[in-house]
Amino acid sequence: MAVTCCEDALLNDCAGANNATAVKPSKCSEIKVCSVNFVPVFFAVLAGLAYHQYLPLYVVNAYGALGSAMYKIQIDIVSDIACPWCAIGYARLQRAMQQLASEYEFTVQWHAFELNPNQSGQGEPILPALARKYGRSLEEMRFTQDQMMTIAKDLGLNFEKIQERRVCNTFDAHRLVKWAGEQGQQTGMKQALFEAYFGRAANVSDHDVLVRCAAALGLDPAQARDVLTSDQYADAVREDEARYQKAGVTAVPTYIINGKHLISGAQEPATLVPALQEIGAESHSTTQ
Repeated sequence: MAVTCCEDALLNDCAGANNATAVKPSKCSEIKVCSVNFVPVFFAVLAGLAYHQYLPLYVVNAYGALGSAMYKIQIDIVSDIACPWCAIGYARLQRAMQQLASEYEFTVQWHAFELNPNQSGQGEPILPALARKYGRSLEEMRFTQDQMMTIAKDLGLNFEKIQERRVCNTFDAHRLVKWAGEQGQQTGMKQALFEAYFGRAANVSDHDVLVRCAAALGLDPAQARDVLTSDQYADAVREDEARYQKAGVTAVPTYIINGKHLISGAQEPATLVPALQEIGAESHSTTQ
């Protein structure tokens, strides 16, 4: 099964949907999320987004907080540390959530997905790897990465070394994210790994790099190393991957909310805010 991230296409292929001015959240009654059992229907739900095979995909779930003036929105994010659009998409989502903070209480949960599950050892430099994979020139891929650097900088993200990174396996990094979640630092760990990979071109399959990311968050480096040298959280990561692959997810990130609503693309906050408000309003009305 081929898996992709938005960077895998030329930026122009993503720009139309990323900058879309109107994205209506779509209901999908075929997706059932009770015990998180999905039907592979994600990539056909939003009309007008022709480049879905390259774009981050979001599925959003909102529900009313009964007896409270604040309503809750739970967002489950399927993503890979190796996907730059996952970092960009979350930064945009953060801005949207900040704008809605007076109306909604957001909870975010991260789930594992690997773009390069078969990679081992020292990976190939990213530019020739992408150029070969998509039949593009190195110049085209460098231009794409330059544009992503500009987008990231505007969002306060460090992508300074995005062109110097190498293809790498992220399985152990996902295990560490699971562990960090139990310490209340799941999002912090994810962001630290994005910073390491795109900002410093660090090898996020290297245990020393991962331990340093944990320590930078104030987590116990000895415990982090214990996790990495064992098989802790391996089953949880594999369960995530199997679940979403079965659902037909081949591009990341994917946001899941109660299996009812889909927002596709690393949308701008101006697009996300009204979409989340619509979902929230609908969910609130069902509790009345």
